[in-house]
Amino acid sequence: MLLLCLFSCAFALDRVHYVRAVEEPWSYAPTHPDNPHQDRPFNEDEEVFVGDFIGAEYLKCRYVEYTDDTFTTLAPKPPHTGLLGPIFRAEVGDILHVVFWNSCTNAYSLHPHGVTYTKENEGAPYLDGSSYDGDYVQPGEIYTYTWQVRNAAAPPDSMSSRVWLYHSHSNAVEDENTGMVGMFVICHTGQMGADGLPKDVDNEIFALFEIFDENMSWKLDTMLEYAGLTITEDEESAFEESNLMHSINGFLYDSWETPVIKEGEVTRWYFGSLGTEVDLHTGSTHGNTMMDSTGSRRDVVEIMPASMNTLDMLPGNVGKWMLRCRVNDHFSAGMMMTYEVQECNTCTKTSLPVEDYFNGLHETQVAPTEDDDGEDYFNWLLVITILTVLIWFGLAFNIYKFHTLQQKVTSGGRYQNMKAMVQVNDGEDVINVARSDNLSRT
Repeated sequence: MLLLCLFSCAFALDRVHYVRAVEEPWSYAPTHPDNPHQDRPFNEDEEVFVGDFIGAEYLKCRYVEYTDDTFTTLAPKPPHTGLLGPIFRAEVGDILHVVFWNSCTNAYSLHPHGVTYTKENEGAPYLDGSSYDGDYVQPGEIYTYTWQVRNAAAPPDSMSSRVWLYHSHSNAVEDENTGMVGMFVICHTGQMGADGLPKDVDNEIFALFEIFDENMSWKLDTMLEYAGLTITEDEESAFEESNLMHSINGFLYDSWETPVIKEGEVTRWYFGSLGTEVDLHTGSTHGNTMMDSTGSRRDVVEIMPASMNTLDMLPGNVGKWMLRCRVNDHFSAGMMMTYEVQECNTCTKTSLPVEDYFNGLHETQVAPTEDDDGEDYFNWLLVITILTVLIWFGLAFNIYKFHTLQQKVTSGGRYQNMKAMVQVNDGEDVINVARSDNLSRT
């Protein structure tokens, strides 16, 4: 029975997401002309990025998730994630299916990091000219990607989850700057709660530090035409500078919906970036420290293009605190937000003091996983399957033998009343030895 239970539990879940590429305006500073962080109008230096030339609103194409294949009802999404696509979630051993409908005017794809895929599901063409249907999903087309979540995508043993990036790779530079980027979370097997969060976590905050270069967007010419702008040679440098959006999740100058967490609740931070050589960031959380998977405490995390970082915070300092890039030029250009810590008398998943929590955070570990591209998982699944089949076969064989013997015992009187006759051959003589004992005929 234990093997049967293990066999049942070993089956992976197929998780299906319905994602559409949608073209729509996006404002990097929806509060313009007011700077919400300073509680005043944007000043002249800040207007370079939110007011000059095109301003703060651009036409973007981005990933949007729906609840089913009718693509009518939007799936819920954390408001602070902004421009990011939907947050996919899975456990090690699961299979992710993403039904992707491209309703934008350029070809796009979905290319994931960390998970395992075939060439048909990679979503990335190569310079040798080789190409598959999933590399360029044309406008109006629907394509389904299938990705396996193996041990290669697992979190470190000391954490229950980790973050990965996905993005369009049909024309990687233009696609990313147009807005086609998102994050997904992978948990250890059995570590994801019913609400999608890791079981040992109360809150999650996602933060993509990226300078979206609208000069490299597919939609720049459309925006110039819409705004009726003609850029002169003298204006070119200033125009290009105004199109560099130093954002967190597509927001500048604290214009996102501030995420609220509770004092003493475990908050997992997921950091990431794409971009180019200017996207060298140092994400800093004021007011509270975090701990990485090695047990190191820090309030600054290094972020580079295509890097992904997962850290834990147990806030013990109530207030509204800054989340910012420590690169001064990036900070001045708007790469800063706030998060809020509120008082909490009863916390849901941990009631430990901050110090006790951090001291024990990485002592309780999940079962270790090997970085073996999932071979261990599938080998164990094969062993459990074979053992289960053998057990069932053995049970069936024994039942068959017992049933056959039962039929023989009950089928005739001679079997019930027989006398055991033993013939002993001693040379020429044959001695018949009969034992009647208590087997006399009734």
